[in-house]
Amino acid sequence: MDTAQVTGAAGFAGSHLVEKPIQGGLIVRCLDDFSTGGRENLESVPENAKQVGLQISERSGTAVIILRYFNVFGSRQDSSGQYAAVIPKFIELMASGERPVVFGDGEQSRDFVYVSDVVETNMLTAESEFAGVLNVVWGKQKTINKFIELVNNILAIDLEPVYDDPRPGEIRHSVGDISKSVDRIGYEPDVELKEELKRTVDYFQ
Repeated sequence: MDTAQVTGAAGFAGSHLVEKPIQGGLIVRCLDDFSTGGRENLESVPENAKQVGLQISERSGTAVIILRYFNVFGSRQDSSGQYAAVIPKFIELMASGERPVVFGDGEQSRDFVYVSDVVETNMLTAESEFAGVLNVVWGKQKTINKFIELVNNILAIDLEPVYDDPRPGEIRHSVGDISKSVDRIGYEPDVELKEELKRTVDYFQ
């Protein structure tokens, strides 16, 4: 039986990625040092995905694809770590009745992507002969204020954010170009933002 290896398998995105090749009938070898991921993220994954590899062989001539993840969100995401994303932090605060802190006026925009799109992109690239760099993102930007508005709607609450001084050097607007991802590997992101955000809110409640 064919084998796939996933590095960072116990992390947020990695634990989601592990499930896809298993569904395709592959044995999955997981590699993680648990510096940020947790074993609990793999508890729902079948036993044949829990084989831990100790080495990654280097093969000369292997085509390399570099995937640039933008602002990924979804279930199992760590909301408390040093590099935690803004969405799970906001969700947990607002679900507990606390106002989220926004640095700046909240009109700064970011391009986000749901974790299932990250998984899908990894599977597409595994079957592709393309070599190079691809962006993994929705290709559309939303303001921080808009995300807070959506979370308020999903939770049926009305919390105003606390606006603080903007962070020095912070990028005002960020959006990714997905044209190469669409053309080279057939990437089709799911941009039903409110539905994906609701799934994430349900997880953190």
